[in-house]
Amino acid sequence: MNFRSGYYGIYKGKERKLIGADGGIIIKIENNTKRIKLNHQDKKEIQSAYSVSTFCNYKSGKYFIENISNQKVLLNPDFNTLIEILGRHPYDHGVYRLEVTLEEFNKNVSSIWEEREKLSNFPFKVEKIEYLKK
Repeated sequence: MNFRSGYYGIYKGKERKLIGADGGIIIKIENNTKRIKLNHQDKKEIQSAYSVSTFCNYKSGKYFIENISNQKVLLNPDFNTLIEILGRHPYDHGVYRLEVTLEEFNKNVSSIWEEREKLSNFPFKVEKIEYLKK
């Protein structure tokens, strides 16, 4: 399973992973293994720029998918899930994580989606939410 997190943009008609964001200004753009340093004129060719976070509904709660590796999935619950479903203390928000096997995750996840947020000083011309699994 693939999931994304980080900065992305549409550059010359193709979606690329953006790197080196500093104060909302893109410094470099990744093109497969080649990295291109952008000058002021190149930045005008970025048609859309946004941050991507991947979320899921797992066992009735909303979680940020933090990492998937070694057949394990690391989930970070949103505030309501932490308090109402897991019964944890509000101080645990951002600290408490849930690690499950990939098999258990696949069996109990009902939906997976990306949430996209506009990067300042750039256009935002993509869907705000894209479902990967409904």
